[in-house]
Amino acid sequence: MSKVRMKVYALALAGVLVAGAQFGQTARLNAEERPGSNPTGADAKLTDQQFKGQGLFLERCSLCHQARVLKSGTPPTVGPSLKTVFKNTSADEEKDLRTFIMNGTPHMPGFKAALSPKEMDDLVAYLKVM
Repeated sequence: MSKVRMKVYALALAGVLVAGAQFGQTARLNAEERPGSNPTGADAKLTDQQFKGQGLFLERCSLCHQARVLKSGTPPTVGPSLKTVFKNTSADEEKDLRTFIMNGTPHMPGFKAALSPKEMDDLVAYLKVM
């Protein structure tokens, strides 16, 4: 490859990396400016706590528990769907849910080191309305 072509590729790669870094920084700053702000639209009916819990669910739980649009070769969900499962939970059932999430099972990791008590409250609040 010629030196000119190598320089063009290097500059193009540098531009992509810089643009990606700036986009990531902008996205973080926008999220920090409006922590927990609830958008309008489909999620507007969620409280701020439930909205934060939805973010945690999407970040930590959705890989295994959210339905996917299956394409050829795409695996189905690993864990069960949690939609409407916790809508009418009693206080004892909620306590069991929290323990289950914190300790995990042989098929699900525990999140006691990954979720703060506030985050657990947010996640459970969302699970109860999803």
